[in-house]
Amino acid sequence: MGDCFEDAFEVVIMHEGGYADDPYDSGGETMYGITKEVARGYGYEGEMKDLPLEIAKEIYREKYWDRIRIPDFNNDILKLMLFDTAVNMGQNTAIRKLQKAYNLLHPEEEEIAVDGIVGPQTIHSANSYDRIELLKFCFCIIRGERYLDIVRSRNSQTRFIAGWLIRLKDMVFRI
Repeated sequence: MGDCFEDAFEVVIMHEGGYADDPYDSGGETMYGITKEVARGYGYEGEMKDLPLEIAKEIYREKYWDRIRIPDFNNDILKLMLFDTAVNMGQNTAIRKLQKAYNLLHPEEEEIAVDGIVGPQTIHSANSYDRIELLKFCFCIIRGERYLDIVRSRNSQTRFIAGWLIRLKDMVFRI
């Protein structure tokens, strides 16, 4: 992926799009997928529809890329998948999905804690796993399962399922 963050950022922005204010989206008003609450937390005070792309990029790097230690992972596609999942579902959720995928594919005595924390064991396990393609695919399945659970528990979210699945399909094709 070259400069992995730059490339991953382009993919995430492609999925997140521009300005949105859907009353059924719990994130509320967003621009480039950045919620108003998050933008305000980073000091942006303007109208959300005017949020500069460069500020969104800074927020994404700090809040989603660096905070969950994505540069510490070896595989560029796994980095993208973690980043995209963190943006779409939250940082801890992204890591928990990876930890669950790893544990499903590994003997019980080698399980890692499913705690959403990026520690040395999670990084080492993902980086040393010799069937990385299978790990990434399992990660996607678990992510898809979450989308289905959301729709099953909140019927109002059905309006988002097609977009979520298109996003997930893009991740699967990149494996």
